[in-house]
Amino acid sequence: MKCRNIVNSKIGNYKIFSHRLSLTKIFFLKNFLSVYICVYLWLKIFFFFSVFYIVLLLSGCAGLRKEENIPVDIHEKGVVTQEVTPKRAKNSENERWKKAAALFNNGFQLIKDDPISAIALYNEGITLAPDRWEAYYNLGIIYMKLQNMEKAKNELLKSLKYKAPPAMVYNALGIMHISMEKNREAIDYFKKALSFEKLPVVMINIANLYQSMGQVEESIKYYHQLESTDTLNLPLHHYNIGVLMYKMGDFKNAHEAFKTAEVTEGENIQLLFYQAQTLLKLGEYEAALKIYQRIVDKDSSDPTPYKNMGIIYEIYFRDMAKAFESYTAYIEKGGEKTKDIESWIEMVKVRMAKKEGQ
Repeated sequence: MKCRNIVNSKIGNYKIFSHRLSLTKIFFLKNFLSVYICVYLWLKIFFFFSVFYIVLLLSGCAGLRKEENIPVDIHEKGVVTQEVTPKRAKNSENERWKKAAALFNNGFQLIKDDPISAIALYNEGITLAPDRWEAYYNLGIIYMKLQNMEKAKNELLKSLKYKAPPAMVYNALGIMHISMEKNREAIDYFKKALSFEKLPVVMINIANLYQSMGQVEESIKYYHQLESTDTLNLPLHHYNIGVLMYKMGDFKNAHEAFKTAEVTEGENIQLLFYQAQTLLKLGEYEAALKIYQRIVDKDSSDPTPYKNMGIIYEIYFRDMAKAFESYTAYIEKGGEKTKDIESWIEMVKVRMAKKEGQ
């Protein structure tokens, strides 16, 4: 339609002034216009197909940048390696990418058992796809496992040049510096990671580090920040908060944290021991005794709860028979027969004898 309008407009213009021209000029003009219109139409057609070809070419190149999401394999302490999934080949460039992805994935599979071969495969893959941040990041993690910290740091920082998630990279650098016993530098890297993204694993790492350094309040601050995240099933942070509160002498809040940990993180012997000890500190002796009984029900071979039950029966309930039963069970289960235990048993026997003599 557009071409047809162009022809009509040209002929219309010709009709307006044709009566002023001689027959010779009219003949010449008609031929000129015919040639002009034909050339114009061919140029339009050439332009259209040229643009169409360029669009196709560019869309194919852009497809190389649109690799599918890469599945993540989570390792301890939040060190993450990225597994690359090859996609269908569309052209020679995608064939090159497919070969690189195969090398990366083969390297990924060897990280744990054969890190040296994994490094070789990653480096070969980089020659085909040098702009994949996952490759440099994974090389950094491998070198970290091999204790080559200088190369690990170089590869991790190199991954940032190819748009690696900064929080992941700085978290890995923080863990690397912990292994080098450079805790202050590790804290700086963890804080830098959190400035980019509030990753729960980074909060746990920095909280654990502060806890190991004896900086309890800082540790609790980062554990509490976990509660503002949307991530479910966060590992052991309520339990850790409870332990820190217990060490600070805040037994009420410690008890609340342990109760929450039991619901969200599951029951375990260590958690039950802390619950019982916290209840003792709060003067809730009967509740503490029930917790110790739960420990015995879960593992009757452990002598420790029997000793603690004996103390509660003797000191707080004045039930010497139950105390004697608990102390002797402690010895029978393999508990250490110290002078203290022997004296406690003798004291209980004396009190039992006095009670019988009354």
